[in-house]
Amino acid sequence: MMIPRRLRPYTGETNQRLPTPLNAPRNLYGAFNWLLNILDLNYDGDYDPSDGDQSRDIYIYGHSWGGASAIFTAQAINSNVHFVNHTIAKLATIDPVFFGRFGPAYVPGNVVDFRNWYQSAGNRVTLLNIGPIHMFPVHGQPVQGGDPEDQQDMNNSNPNGIDHFSIINEVKTDLIHFLTGA
Repeated sequence: MMIPRRLRPYTGETNQRLPTPLNAPRNLYGAFNWLLNILDLNYDGDYDPSDGDQSRDIYIYGHSWGGASAIFTAQAINSNVHFVNHTIAKLATIDPVFFGRFGPAYVPGNVVDFRNWYQSAGNRVTLLNIGPIHMFPVHGQPVQGGDPEDQQDMNNSNPNGIDHFSIINEVKTDLIHFLTGA
């Protein structure tokens, strides 16, 4: 099945900036199809470096539901016939929230390097707000299948100042180092 192309393909230039879909964290299939469209240079509907597509390292990261979508995208790549090369070079999640999302949350075997930063006791994400009462707080969590040494509960290092949104500022330097190797 051919997937319609809506984006300009990646040309292989090292300085080319790739467009990013703003709705990808909310739409697993949109993120998956967007990535396939970028990698499928010969327009045959598959990512196969041995059949005309340039071999590329795949890095996926996300925050909150986007973190859950990042994990589900890695799982989808691992089990999808359109990705002949299933390898994810790096997968990073920041405070991934799985509540309201479908499927088990685990790091699939096609991920080479994984990091997860989460906060287990922070504020600001609740499922039900009635005036000043915030019920059913939702927090990030460890991810099954990931090495415990690659998962850091930020409340252990800064228990008073971390919430679901401020965690981004706490980990951004570590995230950039992880993704760039610098």
